[in-house]
Amino acid sequence: MLKEKEKVVSISQILLFLVGILYLLESLFVRGMFTNIFLLMAIAIFAVVALIIVLVKKEFKLAILDILICLCCFGIFNFLAR
Repeated sequence: MLKEKEKVVSISQILLFLVGILYLLESLFVRGMFTNIFLLMAIAIFAVVALIIVLVKKEFKLAILDILICLCCFGIFNFLAR
């Protein structure tokens, strides 16, 4: 039972981290393309899902990490939109 708990948490964290890296790379190299908005929406969805999973599993350090990743990506978007 414990291994399944760790597996679900780690998969959601890895997916959020990978999408966050993709967003950062896309923002740095391909600014102004329409994919920036799609990746931002994907990050929002993955962040909400990962945050719910982590809070249910009571892993509060990972919840803070999820919020920071989401806030950084939205901050980059806000900076690029100006």
